[in-house]
Amino acid sequence: INALNMFICGLVFLAFYAAFNTLQNLTTGIFEEIGFNQLGFYILSIVYVTFGFSSLLCGSLTKRWGSKKAMTIAIPFSALFFAAYLLPGYCTFYGIEKTSSMCGHVPTAAVFLVTSLFYGVFTGFLWVGQGLYLGECAVDNNADILQGIFWIFLQCSQIFGNAFASLVLGSLERRLIFFWVLLVIGMGSAIIMAFLPAPSQKEGLLKSEFPIVKESQSDLCTETKENLSSTFRVLFSKKMATLYLYVCYAGLVVTYFCAVAPSLLRDMLTKQKIESDLGISRAIAKMMICFGIADAAGGIFFGKLNNALGKRMGMVIVMIVGLTAVFVTYYVNYYTVKPSYWIAVGIVWGMCDGSVNPIVNAVLASEFTEKAEPFSVYYFVKSFATFIGLIIAGMYRYSPPYIMMAGIGVIIVAGYMTTLSFPYGDENKGKPRAILSLNHSEDAELQDMSQPKCYVSL
Repeated sequence: INALNMFICGLVFLAFYAAFNTLQNLTTGIFEEIGFNQLGFYILSIVYVTFGFSSLLCGSLTKRWGSKKAMTIAIPFSALFFAAYLLPGYCTFYGIEKTSSMCGHVPTAAVFLVTSLFYGVFTGFLWVGQGLYLGECAVDNNADILQGIFWIFLQCSQIFGNAFASLVLGSLERRLIFFWVLLVIGMGSAIIMAFLPAPSQKEGLLKSEFPIVKESQSDLCTETKENLSSTFRVLFSKKMATLYLYVCYAGLVVTYFCAVAPSLLRDMLTKQKIESDLGISRAIAKMMICFGIADAAGGIFFGKLNNALGKRMGMVIVMIVGLTAVFVTYYVNYYTVKPSYWIAVGIVWGMCDGSVNPIVNAVLASEFTEKAEPFSVYYFVKSFATFIGLIIAGMYRYSPPYIMMAGIGVIIVAGYMTTLSFPYGDENKGKPRAILSLNHSEDAELQDMSQPKCYVSL
């Protein structure tokens, strides 16, 4: 059901995030290379904290516009962030001093500040729209499958974007062309979105447990108030709280591998004088290709494993994979100086990302019957964790990396412990249910007849 819908939606996100992920992976290195030190960390932190708050607050407009319209509006405004990279690209290519009025710290920071705010605000609509659209496409027995399909497309963006970077980044002229191509790809994904069809309304679509205010019965202010009320209800619910540490862990994976790991690899190659600046960018891109391949493969493998073993065992697997990545990264940082070992780091962190995100997203899609609110909360918490991680990484840029590894390890273990109390719905399947009914004949017809029941009529 809705396979074509998922293919087109996945293609849109593949194109858009092929541009964003590639730029994100190179951001900290680009700014350090031109002498702006930790500015890259702070720009990315603004992106994620703005995105987090936007995800929390944009649910009512996303519902009113509809998931497709919200995503279509969000993409071109978000892609303005890609255009900001043309400024350092031109300055570096033409050799303009960073003390000039165009290429100095203040104008560069101002351009990236404004565009990062645009990106953060509008990607909130993009991702809440995606979560809502996925919920509209899903039926009770295929939410996990659709999440797996979408995740494969999303992580292929790491493969294709960074493969393109590793081939193109060989000269300053090519770097400028590279920025232009990524901007065109980002904007072009909005054209693909125009062909996204409406989900097929099949019997068995997941129902909402919270009332959705119809547009004809409510103005925007009332709808926003009710949406915020239901969003905060999910935000402070015990059910959602059991997932928070794993969601934070997913955010820290983004922090480490898309900002910290490229900087550490750049430091190592610079000290050993193995590569030029452009060669280092290509080496980072190759590491990110391994990350993307492992992430996509992990999404497929762990998705099937979760379907076979159940979501509770899936949470155990997330913990095992995460702790393995922590130990491998610690070993590579302190016991080897070979650049090739960073390929292993890319693989294990790709497996981390491919294990934690699909299982959490599958839980949100299948265990929470309302689509918009859980995803709004999810992206808010994940983005806020990424924001805190980036701020700390920027402030303690040259601190020993084992401190961050130890912190992530503690969060992984604590996250698993909190998920032990999550009430998985699939564990109650097949169990008899007692239904208290005032009208046996009417209510019996409304209930799912696939489950054995005991009626008590008054």
